[in-house]
Amino acid sequence: ALPILLKYDGCHTQRQRPSENMGNDQGNVPLIHLQRFSLAIFTLCAVTLAAHDGQHLRCGLFDSDLSERLASLADGRVASRPLLPLTYPSPSGRFLIHYTVEGPDAVPTVDRDGSGIPDYVEDCGQYLDHAWRAEIDTMGYSIPPTDGDEGGSSAIDCYLRDLSKAGSTGSGQYGVTRPSKRLTQVQPERYTTWMEIDNDFSPDDRNVAGQPVFATFGIEALRVTTAHELHHVIQLGSYGLTTLQQMVYEFTATWMEIRVHPDVRDWAAYTSQLLQSPERWAFSDPQPSNGYMWAWYGAALYRRSGDAILRRTWERIRENERPFEALVNACLDNSTPLHTMFCDDLPELYRTGSRGADNTLMAGADSLPEIRLTVDEAAAPPALSASGDLRSFETRAFRFSVPSIVSPTEPISLGVVLTWPSIADMTNATGARRTFTVTLFDTQNDGANPIDGSLWSIRVEPDDICYQLVGVNTTRISGPYPHPVVLDEQERLHVPVRQAVPGDVATITVFTPSMIAVETSTVTVSLDGPRIVATWPIPATLSAGIHLLQVDCAGMTTLHKIVVRRTR
Repeated sequence: ALPILLKYDGCHTQRQRPSENMGNDQGNVPLIHLQRFSLAIFTLCAVTLAAHDGQHLRCGLFDSDLSERLASLADGRVASRPLLPLTYPSPSGRFLIHYTVEGPDAVPTVDRDGSGIPDYVEDCGQYLDHAWRAEIDTMGYSIPPTDGDEGGSSAIDCYLRDLSKAGSTGSGQYGVTRPSKRLTQVQPERYTTWMEIDNDFSPDDRNVAGQPVFATFGIEALRVTTAHELHHVIQLGSYGLTTLQQMVYEFTATWMEIRVHPDVRDWAAYTSQLLQSPERWAFSDPQPSNGYMWAWYGAALYRRSGDAILRRTWERIRENERPFEALVNACLDNSTPLHTMFCDDLPELYRTGSRGADNTLMAGADSLPEIRLTVDEAAAPPALSASGDLRSFETRAFRFSVPSIVSPTEPISLGVVLTWPSIADMTNATGARRTFTVTLFDTQNDGANPIDGSLWSIRVEPDDICYQLVGVNTTRISGPYPHPVVLDEQERLHVPVRQAVPGDVATITVFTPSMIAVETSTVTVSLDGPRIVATWPIPATLSAGIHLLQVDCAGMTTLHKIVVRRTR
């Protein structure tokens, strides 16, 4: 069992309908907001997600019977559908909701507006229309094909059923998209489809093992499931279905939940599992359940290029590229290499729980668990080393306590997050593993990165392992700052010092452009925030014009050009 404390907005009671005026103009669909949500607006609910062990498929598209279902459609046959006695067309007419008010599949019969249609059914139609406006009208995904008159009309059919014991193992599902009729024999094959969505998302629902099924309940669960299942309808009808790298299908569909309904946090239950077992859930894992774990990372793609990267991914899948290959190439199409972006975003995995205030990709990250640490150790001279191995795009986190040069009694906490961002191994699904070593030294070492506020340094090998330091860090600047030098406004200039560490002594010599030395001084290397610099007091005798600074420190000599000005 995985105990997770989550907060939900209203559970069964609050009806939040989308804006009625949302049309084709892109300003009408709310964009995702990544700032921290005020948790004061949520009602506290505690849920033990025993069924959500990572193997449980919250969506039934890729259940184990999919191959059998597809084989049954190979000769042009049409799949049989559920039989429910009542129907309700969504306000746009694009969807036909099938339901019953009797038996195990009965929807809640509350009808506050007295329309004769249960509120739950009306809400389903409203939110399916809302998802269409968001995913097709605003984000630009292709319109899925009609199914003719299957289900009673040309509308996309949605069947409200009790799915608490659905699936080949009876573990329960939020929803499922079913292939109905094969449209093409060219790979990837495209299909007409229908949807099935749970009839009430009750907190009392249990699967065949007696375990809770849902992490989110009532209307909130209905909202995100309509966005999720509609995207599967779009995927299968407009772009095609492949049995390879199914993670991308669920990754995109679950990201749609966040993109369309950013205030509903069902995704957090699965992200929590990623943080608690990062070695289990490599981004490159092709299994469909992995897509739930990484859905939040859609925010990283969105931050770089809006909806363009994922939309282009699906256009490339339609051109018969494998899903991971399509994602990699779509990132390149938008001048955002996936391996570079993934490396840059590693610190976000560390910024959860008590460190979550600065997370820019996971809304409400302070309510998520902290990432499980592979190593959490205090460093002792002369060195500390940790080794392991990784699949491509698998992540690991470490925390080291190192002595501080500022306060001997308060060591520095250094977070390290690393990955092996091998595109080739990801797209080809080789399953290869890469050995790595993290070493901390009590002195500056060749090729090691100095640790801010400490005489220690860190090195991660081999070179193709990408890592980020979190909590404390140092950077090496490329040129002096602030620049240009304004004599009447500045008293000091921060100068780069290659390979130096705080405490080293640097000699700075000022030359004219013709290399005539005019001033020499010695300064101690220090930290300006995270930057390792030699802070040079600007001589009062320095004249306006162009000068050269020669810096001799730690056995190296560098030369920098500066422009000196006066304001009067």
